Amino acid sequence: MADELVVQQGIRVTNVARTIVDIARSEMFEQAVVVGDAALHRNAVTRAALAIALERARGRVGIPRAREVVRLLDGRSESVGESRSRVLMHMSGIQDVHPQGAILGPDGTIIARGDFVHDDGLVGEFDGMGKYAKHRLPGETPGDALAREKRREDAIRAAGWHVHRWTWADLHDPDRFIERFWSALEHARRHASPERQWRAT
Repeated sequence: MADELVVQQGIRVTNVARTIVDIARSEMFEQAVVVGDAALHRNAVTRAALAIALERARGRVGIPRAREVVRLLDGRSESVGESRSRVLMHMSGIQDVHPQGAILGPDGTIIARGDFVHDDGLVGEFDGMGKYAKHRLPGETPGDALAREKRREDAIRAAGWHVHRWTWADLHDPDRFIERFWSALEHARRHASPERQWRAT
C-alpha cells in the first residue's frame, strides 16, 4: 500500500513495520528477531504498527512465522547477543525469563540490573566483547570497569541470586549454550535465596 512506502535519501523503501514483517516472513527466525528487537529498542517502530503490518500481509507466504517473530520481539533487548540469547531460550522451551530485570536489595532499592532474570533465582549475563568498554565511567580504566563489574556481581549474589554468564562463543554453539543454561538454572533452583527480590523494568 502507498502508506507503507517512505523516502530515505531519495529512495522509496518500505516503512519499518512493513520491512520487519517482510524480513520475518522470508529470512531466518533469529535474524528477524534481532532486527525487530533493535527497531523496538530504538523506538523506530511500535507494536501497533507491527500489528497493522501483519494484518495487511495476511495470506502472504510466511505470515505464520512472522506472527511468531512479532510475538517474541522485546525492545528491552539491548544488543544482538541478548536478542540471539532470547531466541535460543525460546526455541529450547526456557520460560519465565525477563529481560533487563532490576535486582533489589533487602531495603527494596535497586542494586543492579540483569540482562536476564529468571523467576527461579537466576540472573543471566551476556558478555559481549564491547560490554565493559561501552559502560566505562569517565576516567575509568578497563581494569577499573572490570573491578566494578566484579563488585556488582558480588552484590547480586549477596542478594540471593545465582549468576550465569555466557559469551559469543556460547551462542555459536547452541547445544552448549542450552546445556549450560539449564545446568545454571537447576543450580539456582537449589541454592537461590527465597528472600531475593526483583522487579521488571
